[in-house]
Amino acid sequence: MDKFDRTVKELKRLEPQDKARKVQRYLVKCQCPSCPSYTDCAKSDNEGIFCLMGNSFRCINEIKGCNCPACPVESELSMKDDMYCMKGSEFENRYFNNLR
Repeated sequence: MDKFDRTVKELKRLEPQDKARKVQRYLVKCQCPSCPSYTDCAKSDNEGIFCLMGNSFRCINEIKGCNCPACPVESELSMKDDMYCMKGSEFENRYFNNLR
């Protein structure tokens, strides 16, 4: 079990307000807003931290570059994927997309 798996298990046990605080800790480290693929639409919709929250629902539909490999959140949580804004969260990619 790597750091990401341990973090997911920890988050599942937390109360909603504690979970929100923990996610906020990662949000301040998030590199999504500085990514070449990030759009004004994503900014106005307060989208970000795609690696944890999932893909952009309507604002990002083209990859113009990817900051994920250099992001401290991805590194800290031992994430294995990238382009989360288009492909979905690390959780979705690890546990759901492999079932299809």
